Amino acid sequence: MSRKELTRREFLRVSVVAAGGLVLAACAAPTEQATPTEETAATATPQPAAPTATPPPAEATATPQPEPEAAQQAPQWTEMIASGDLEPLEERIPASPLVVPIIDRIGTYGGTWQGGFLGAGDMCWPYRTIGYEHFVRWPLDWEGMIANVAESYEVNDAGNEFTFRLRQGMKWSDGEPYSADDPMYWYEDDLNNEDLTPVKPKWLMSGGELVVVERIDDFAVKFKFAAPYGLFLYQICQSGGSLLTRHPRHYMEQFHAKYNENVDQLVTQEGYDNWMDLYDSKDLSGCNLAAPGKPVLDGWITTRGVNEGDRFIAERNPYYWKTDPEGNQLPYLDRQLFEIVTDMEVLVMKALNGEVDCMERHIATLANKPVFYENMDKGGYHLAAEKVADGNAAIIAFNWHTEDPVKKEIFANRDFKAGLSHAINRQEIIDAVYQGEGTALGVSPRPGTELYHEELATMYTEYNVDLANEFLDKAGYADRNSEGIRLGPDGNPISFTVELTRAEGPEWPDVMELVKGYWREVGIDVTLKEQDRSIQEERRTALLWDCSIFVAFGGAPDINVFLDPRFYFPHHGDECAQLWATWYESGGTEGEEPPAPVKQQMELYDQLLETVSFDKQVELFRQILDIAVEMFYGIGILLLNETYAVVKNNFYNVPDGTMYYSWTYPTPAPANTCQFFKEGEA
Repeated sequence: MSRKELTRREFLRVSVVAAGGLVLAACAAPTEQATPTEETAATATPQPAAPTATPPPAEATATPQPEPEAAQQAPQWTEMIASGDLEPLEERIPASPLVVPIIDRIGTYGGTWQGGFLGAGDMCWPYRTIGYEHFVRWPLDWEGMIANVAESYEVNDAGNEFTFRLRQGMKWSDGEPYSADDPMYWYEDDLNNEDLTPVKPKWLMSGGELVVVERIDDFAVKFKFAAPYGLFLYQICQSGGSLLTRHPRHYMEQFHAKYNENVDQLVTQEGYDNWMDLYDSKDLSGCNLAAPGKPVLDGWITTRGVNEGDRFIAERNPYYWKTDPEGNQLPYLDRQLFEIVTDMEVLVMKALNGEVDCMERHIATLANKPVFYENMDKGGYHLAAEKVADGNAAIIAFNWHTEDPVKKEIFANRDFKAGLSHAINRQEIIDAVYQGEGTALGVSPRPGTELYHEELATMYTEYNVDLANEFLDKAGYADRNSEGIRLGPDGNPISFTVELTRAEGPEWPDVMELVKGYWREVGIDVTLKEQDRSIQEERRTALLWDCSIFVAFGGAPDINVFLDPRFYFPHHGDECAQLWATWYESGGTEGEEPPAPVKQQMELYDQLLETVSFDKQVELFRQILDIAVEMFYGIGILLLNETYAVVKNNFYNVPDGTMYYSWTYPTPAPANTCQFFKEGEA
């Protein structure tokens, strides 16, 4: 594999983002069950800043810890200690472990979290359930951030230096100590290695320069930027922040040419072309949490990856560094076991049959909600409400970079897209596909946020066939063939393909069937192509698609909009203007230079990143949204207001109504899945 082009791994780095047949283990109560006091719950998650404001400089923040009682542990570890196969608990966890606030009550040990993946491409699910262990993380209410792997952090007055004090006594899942040497290894030998990371992640830059990381002592590191960086702590809270905590030096050095002079022998043994590809296969940082054998800081250890058969399995980590308020080592659950299926309906049936413990991904559609509701007693589950953070649930967008010059001209025509938008009967879609739940709106931050943009939200959303035809005529495509299809600039009928996958939007095939009819009525011919998510991603990355349907992740709260603005300007990801986003993320060394209005958006966003004032950040982003009106990146269809999760009645400590569903806030991770537990029969 050539390292001169952006590989999938490098692309993820650049992004700010990017079971059946079980025998449940016996449940053993670690201590007498008790409900944590309100004081314990409150002091476990102090907020360093207002909900949407940038953390104030020079404020040291740590999570106050209740004084734990005598530590307890899972029965399996007690047995291993007795046989001499494991150290005592006090030697495995920090003297001051992170104390996790409990949602409902103290749990019991044992059991397996059952669920599923929709194809091997659905590899981000274990990141959400297992892998969210960053320096700092989102709290349940998504207000500010809280300390995690870093026991405390401090920001200087200028807002460009961030000091993290790591939690002493933590260990990797293989028992090796965790220290400042591990993030320093990532910085010196991974991030700054041109073979491994030729394109530096944009989110690790400010003032046009890459971050400098310094080792202060064995348990402290400092991140220094050339300019103030108002969003840095928030950046660490999302998926890219995993880079800082997923590089165990003692393990990764064996695959690095700098440290292993015999690495070529490993390359040959494992069938790779070079040491960089071997290293990548052992690294698998971030979303792709499927590298058995690699030590982790997570509550469970991957023992069977998504590419190793029809099941993903992760087992409890004996060195996990979190406890409940009564001093019981977490996690409560023995393992996570997710069956890998290729049909979403299989996941739905498993949930209806009570074979899914806790899941919303893929199955929690509005169309499925009545069926789930009617079958609750039989399936032994309930529906837990979740907040929606998206800016739009279904956005139709065109490939700005298609190699077909005729389609490229058509797709860039604003009047063409305005006509297509007016042709869509949004209310009919809401009633027929979304059970009448939703609001017909375009692509904008959500109403109620500081960033809500009335014009973006409402432009061209009126259902008016006459107006649609006027815009399409105005676009230059008034002539039609004998079948009523409009003719493009080359004199041929306008026809294109819309590619979609149920793995991203279970309702989308039904949505697009209706849209196909609406567009045919105004003279536009569309073919629908449903495919597996992995194929869809490959085609998007290769720019082989015409049109597709997406979710606008950045809707609410305001910090979510700041961090995931991909449908307000080409910021990151594999969406409609991928080459412009790549140009921006790579500092102009890759991709395609965008037109002036887009470059202006990028310049405004760079100013926002270097701003520590929330009010100024809002002012700058509103200017970005004003330009988004001009660019018209996508045709939004509707805004959803609430979603849900299917939760077994014997699966406890899952929030109901207080948790968001979002990628930026990787649901359900901010609830601390380590405190989920099973007990008794559903």
